[in-house]
Amino acid sequence: ENMEGISEFITVHDRECLEYLHNLTSEEHAGGYKLSFYFKENPFFENDVLTKEYLIPNFMISGVEDILKDLKGCDIKWKPDQCLTYKTVNKRQVNRSRKKAGMVRTVTRKEKTESFFHFFNPPQIPTGDVTENEEETLTEAFNKDFDVGHSIRTEIIPRAFRWFIDEGHNYNEEESTELSIHLYFQKTCVIKSLE
Repeated sequence: ENMEGISEFITVHDRECLEYLHNLTSEEHAGGYKLSFYFKENPFFENDVLTKEYLIPNFMISGVEDILKDLKGCDIKWKPDQCLTYKTVNKRQVNRSRKKAGMVRTVTRKEKTESFFHFFNPPQIPTGDVTENEEETLTEAFNKDFDVGHSIRTEIIPRAFRWFIDEGHNYNEEESTELSIHLYFQKTCVIKSLE
């Protein structure tokens, strides 16, 4: 929540849900990495873990820029009336045909809302031809998604405690190992006390 670039995606309702987040891990493998968000029981969804996987065939090859092949999210099992990614909207429609002129019906539909939890439903690589505009939009969406995942893996997870206390942006790589170990144990104690 305190990290610029990610905090812009987090809404007030997301913050309420993220209060139940108690662990965040990155599992790296030769073909990419998987982020796992562990949640305590909460009023929003049934899942204990939400995952996002980045498939990068050249991930472990040093000196080569990562090439994102695909993204895999997960299905969030929202509890009734708790979905943060879509809202149900009822609209009244007046029939204008001659036979049923003036008759009113209510149409229910889902509208997408702003939410960090769209992160778990990533953009999909199209199977057919795309226009230049569609390609540009998709490229931007993939780049943004990749940047968020990369930031979580390389900046948030290694410095979780500092971000938790809103000091992650002041991190200095040259800090002593002793301080890092001390902060690790502090973070562990804070997280365990939150459980």
